[in-house]
Amino acid sequence: MRKKVINFLYMNKRLKFLLPIFHFFIGKNRVKIKSGGGNKITTKNANIYKNIINIEGEENKVTIDSNTDLHNSCITISGNNNSIFIGKSSFVNGLNVIIQGDNNKLYLGNNFFIYDKTRIFLVDGSKFIAGDSCMFSDNIEIRTTDNHSIIDISTEKRINYEKDITLNNKVWLGLGVTILKGVEIAEGCIVGAQSVVTKSFTEKNTIIAGNPAKVIKSNCKWLMERI
Repeated sequence: MRKKVINFLYMNKRLKFLLPIFHFFIGKNRVKIKSGGGNKITTKNANIYKNIINIEGEENKVTIDSNTDLHNSCITISGNNNSIFIGKSSFVNGLNVIIQGDNNKLYLGNNFFIYDKTRIFLVDGSKFIAGDSCMFSDNIEIRTTDNHSIIDISTEKRINYEKDITLNNKVWLGLGVTILKGVEIAEGCIVGAQSVVTKSFTEKNTIIAGNPAKVIKSNCKWLMERI
């Protein structure tokens, strides 16, 4: 019923202004924006329910595309010119996004599926880009940063700067997977439960698992349906 009301309001130009009110009172979403200008949250006809969005800074953009469900999630942005995009026809539950600093980018493609308890850290101009039709189990940890500085004693310079993470189309992350900075995973890959991924895997349609993760089987594909 809630989706039908959202679609009705979204398609009706004269009543579209009621969408934020509906999301607040019926959807039980809480949005708090501090300081600055240019911050924008766009939900189109997405079904958003029991989410918390806190933004502090300027020119930050959050976009939830059409026919997407975003439930029980928390988005916290502290900085300027950051962007979050969740593609159309996706189901996202229990997502916790923490963004600190400027010019960070989070992009989740279309037909995305997050079961529960995924946490993503983006810091100081880093990116997490994931393609279409990816599937995440629960207790997923994704970090483009170490969060603290490591210093080379001989030079007194930091040696552990942030690095981007890229998942290509149709990547499946199993229960309790951790993806660390600088990683790219090829299309169609499966990452086994409790794996810690510290390097890139460029071969498509492989199963990787372990701590640290390594290839354990090639030439595989996965389906969401059980056969």
